[in-house]
Amino acid sequence: MDLGIRGTLAFLLALALVLALGWPTIALLRGRGLGGSVREDTPESHQSKKGTPSMGGVLLVPAAAVAIVATSRLDAAALGTAGFMLAFAALGAVDDLLKATQPSRRGLMARHKFLAQVGLAFGVVAFAVLALGNPGRVGALPGHGALELGALAVVLWMLYVLWLSNAVNITDGLDGLASGLTITVAAALLIGGILAGKTAGVTCSAALLGACLGFLRFNRRPAHVIMGDTGALGIGGGLAALAVFTSDEWVLVAAGLPFTIELLSVVVQVTYFQATKRLCHLQEGRRIFRKSPLHHHFEEGGAGEREVVLGFWLTGTLCSVLTIAVLVWERGPLC
Repeated sequence: MDLGIRGTLAFLLALALVLALGWPTIALLRGRGLGGSVREDTPESHQSKKGTPSMGGVLLVPAAAVAIVATSRLDAAALGTAGFMLAFAALGAVDDLLKATQPSRRGLMARHKFLAQVGLAFGVVAFAVLALGNPGRVGALPGHGALELGALAVVLWMLYVLWLSNAVNITDGLDGLASGLTITVAAALLIGGILAGKTAGVTCSAALLGACLGFLRFNRRPAHVIMGDTGALGIGGGLAALAVFTSDEWVLVAAGLPFTIELLSVVVQVTYFQATKRLCHLQEGRRIFRKSPLHHHFEEGGAGEREVVLGFWLTGTLCSVLTIAVLVWERGPLC
């Protein structure tokens, strides 16, 4: 089967599954009392979202995984991506369930969640080395081919998976923000997969593209459902695994730059806060941003949620268009 046809089928199947199962899933989540809580440190406008069904990832991630398995013809990298996407989603589901059922609404303890992510990241690396036979080949910058890093690649891949899975999770804070950005990233990975003739790159990115496009039907403002950690960790872990398995690490970083910027804003904010608190002997440290992640900084500055999401979508689209342009320049035209 031609890669283009396979990608089209993966896209349509994931889209159809999400659209068909969307309202029944939302009704089920609502009936189970799995409404999302809202953190006290978020902007005041977000308090109206209390009770919106969370765990929308139970719709989004399995739909993408089914589409991948159905169209990839048992390609090892594609099946591995689907498997780890589901594994990361399962971790997120545990966190979401605890948030919904525990009185504290805090979910998994941070260290337990991080250790689980480390274990999953190690699983991604082991699969790349043992199942796919990758000895440490990392996709380099355009025009430089792949870098053979050997054992160093293991460390870089671990950090890569941890960084990106958390970056998508941090970004999921506004209606449609993470799902919309995933669409732009998946589009770049899809073009890269077509140009390089990679089955996993085409089927996995097309399935995520279709699933997220369908999910926007229910997740755009005002959201009827929130993807929660189930969806955000599933998407982040799945995208990172796909990039590692297909040696498209730089493509995901470039096209998904907004995700990285979001996580960096949190790292910078926390680091600066703690440093000024200790070095300046303050009761409370100073902040660079009004609130972090960065999308809350813009909201606190007076921008509406729609405006912030649209701004991030446009930025993500620009990043993906530039990434695609580099891919076409590096690997040749589409036809």
